[in-house]
Amino acid sequence: MRYLKTKLDKAYWFQEGPGVRKWQFRDEGIKLLNVANILKSGQLDLNKTDKYLCNDEVNEKYSHFLADKGDLVIASSGISIDEDGLLRTRGAFIEEQHLPICMNTSTIRFKARDSISDLRFLKHWINSYEFRVQISREVTGIAQKNFGPSHLKKIIINLPPLEEQKRIARILDTADEIRAKRRQGIEELDRLAQSVFLDMFGDPVTNPKGWQVSKITDVVSGKYGIKAGPFGSSLKKEDYVENGYRVYGQEQVIAGSFDVGDYYIDEIKFQKLKNCAVNAGDILMSLVGSFGKVLIVPNGIEKGIINPRLVKITPDLGLIDSTFLATILENEATQKTLKSMAHGGTMGIINASIIKQLSIILPPILLQKKFASIIQSIEAQKSLHQQHLTELDNLFASLQSRAFNGTL
Repeated sequence: MRYLKTKLDKAYWFQEGPGVRKWQFRDEGIKLLNVANILKSGQLDLNKTDKYLCNDEVNEKYSHFLADKGDLVIASSGISIDEDGLLRTRGAFIEEQHLPICMNTSTIRFKARDSISDLRFLKHWINSYEFRVQISREVTGIAQKNFGPSHLKKIIINLPPLEEQKRIARILDTADEIRAKRRQGIEELDRLAQSVFLDMFGDPVTNPKGWQVSKITDVVSGKYGIKAGPFGSSLKKEDYVENGYRVYGQEQVIAGSFDVGDYYIDEIKFQKLKNCAVNAGDILMSLVGSFGKVLIVPNGIEKGIINPRLVKITPDLGLIDSTFLATILENEATQKTLKSMAHGGTMGIINASIIKQLSIILPPILLQKKFASIIQSIEAQKSLHQQHLTELDNLFASLQSRAFNGTL
């Protein structure tokens, strides 16, 4: 089938939002679309921000930036670079319940050109290798990648006939919906774990069931029961080697997996930093940015240490179960407490001293272990869901590749 090689702006109309200033923000009026509203899931969440513009100001200055139902909006800032080294943005459709909403800087909306293009095709195409490799050459910024309409005008799209675009979009939509349902299943299992906790133990901060309360420092094991990673010059980039002892960091905790990351130190450095060694049953918690994320160390991982962005908590297993303690730390009420104690402004930083100030409920150990057994069953179901999702992701990537090289 013949594909038309054309510039993106010939196939689609697009427009970036205006550069609205902070002093223009209001607490009510017309919602202002922000990058944070556009989720990786392909949905809009308008609860992510609370910025509005005055109705009169929009009518006078920005009426031509009001989005319409059916517009495709994408983020052009605050976007990520994938493991393949290419940029990946995210997009979502404006729906009736989102209106009225005004575009903002770093958000770009698209409309299809009559009889030429289809927006649902475009939503999938912006995740294709063909788009990503082109836009990755155009983006600016070091710490934060950005692009705009001037960059998009340089992009070339291989566009099949309109009916073929719609057929491809239908196939990819169906496959994406299946993936979304699997992700939703995983999220529901996460909610189930917290629901079981609340049912058995209640809110861990307000303690409505009247459990014994203890300082977290009283339920950890040994001198280094709560230990942050090596500070300052104790661990530098030049200390890393190709093989040896693993250095665990936020990438493992945020990903929820010890399979990611490949930093190592040698035997001499490990012996100097062995107080930061990771052992089965330890709870690792991130300290910077996405602080408060936790991960329990399983049996059988490579021997190693934590880096400065983590703290390890070693529970006294005679008093407190690792799963129970990790669930307390992940609980929304505990996370709010940690957030209120954090410093570092917008970045958000906690440290071992802050964690040591926490008080926690301490139900009987047998009840904790019963809870841990239930969580183990839930985690087994999550693992099956995640395995299936990985298979679906691989299938979707294959379909996507075939769709945009004309073999689907």
